[in-house]
Amino acid sequence: MGESFGFRAWFLRWLAALFIVMSTYNPSGHSYYHWIAKSGLEFGSVKVMAGLSLLLLYIIYIRATVRSIGAIGMGLITSLLGASAWFLSDVNLIDLENYFTAQVVILSMFATLISVGISWSHLRNRLSGQVDSDDVTTPPPL
Repeated sequence: MGESFGFRAWFLRWLAALFIVMSTYNPSGHSYYHWIAKSGLEFGSVKVMAGLSLLLLYIIYIRATVRSIGAIGMGLITSLLGASAWFLSDVNLIDLENYFTAQVVILSMFATLISVGISWSHLRNRLSGQVDSDDVTTPPPL
């Protein structure tokens, strides 16, 4: 991604977050949750590795989100995303009364929240020019 952080870099992080969230659970029935639910308590090495991999990714993403934007920031971003979904429903672009659509919207909102959280240092740097003190790899802006 180099020195600059732009929409493409954030979008790639959002796609990664969306992959993690939708891999864990999605309403289509093809997810880690459904895989485990169908097999009962049969756990093989592949299921354990997949579950631990998802857990590790969630810890990385959620910890970065909490550290970068905190509880208040998470609440504000969630409120903004919820209001956006409400607006899109009001202008009939999405149907939140449809259970499948509502689940996809909520899962996408969660992916957006954690992708903003993991990208926040870069976004704040781009908006304000300030560099985080723990970010020693980014040269200060001129």
